[in-house]
Amino acid sequence: MAVEATLSTTQSERACFDGLLLTTLAYGALVMLFCQLFQAMALRPKRGRTFYGLIAYSTPIFILATVAVGGRFRFSEKVYIENRTFPEGPTAWYASNSGQWENVMTMASNIVLPWIGDTLMIYRLYVLWNRRLWILILPCLIYLADVALSIPFLMAVARPHDPTWGDHLPKYTTAYCSLGTSFNLLVTILITTRLYMLRHKAEQVMGKVPSILYTAPCTTFVESGAFVSLWQLCYIISFARGSWIKDVFLQPASQISAITRIMIVVRMAQNTAWSKDIVMASAHGVLDWQVSSVQSHTIPMHTHTQGNHRTSFVGQDQIKGLPKMFRDEDVVY
Repeated sequence: MAVEATLSTTQSERACFDGLLLTTLAYGALVMLFCQLFQAMALRPKRGRTFYGLIAYSTPIFILATVAVGGRFRFSEKVYIENRTFPEGPTAWYASNSGQWENVMTMASNIVLPWIGDTLMIYRLYVLWNRRLWILILPCLIYLADVALSIPFLMAVARPHDPTWGDHLPKYTTAYCSLGTSFNLLVTILITTRLYMLRHKAEQVMGKVPSILYTAPCTTFVESGAFVSLWQLCYIISFARGSWIKDVFLQPASQISAITRIMIVVRMAQNTAWSKDIVMASAHGVLDWQVSSVQSHTIPMHTHTQGNHRTSFVGQDQIKGLPKMFRDEDVVY
């Protein structure tokens, strides 16, 4: 029994180390994405509502991700370096000292980050389903339940020795992680379904080659947030099976969530994400107008025939007659 306990402890500590390594790598990838986002935002020709909205959304996510990874490193130093001679080992020290400010700060950042990050997925769901409010009912209910449950979960982490909170930590952990995974899986399924429904009409509106930017499998993977959904699903499965590998998926989960959301923001900053005008054009089959796959603008495809030559033109009168969403220079998402 002692050998099995030692083996289990060693596996758990190795999983925590591997999870910390993956957290570092994920944060590095997040920094690269933010550099790409900064470049895309700096090159935007018009800085309107979309520009400032993307800044207001992405800045808190980057700050929270940075605070979370910094707190994780500092607390790991205490666990594995400063208190490595603890009689029952680092794992026992972590369990009895999880209320220290570094760990609480990390967990608070990891909890607040999805609060902000998931709002983008709700809005993207609203846009892609052509502003149908009924599609948001279940995701919003799960989101609100997840936010509400995250508060007692954080209290249980911050007060491990308080019977009122600490004794219920396993229950809070299971419920909180299950709700978060359910939300991401549901949103991923709904967005993937919608993009599949719009695929053929988008090819008719934009043409088969230009529409690849919106209908490719990798686009669906990014737009639906499938990365974080699959990551959290792996954690839930390993947690339910009681596997030591669960900590490998748990520690970088918030960084994976940030990466998934910022990938969508980068596409929006580059005007290559699904926007309101493209969704409406695809949903209603606007075949008289070609939606630009680069700028998400619409231009008329009318042509005049002069002898053997066909000349295309863009008439100002026709452009003025279009709905505003087809004339804006700054793409509205």
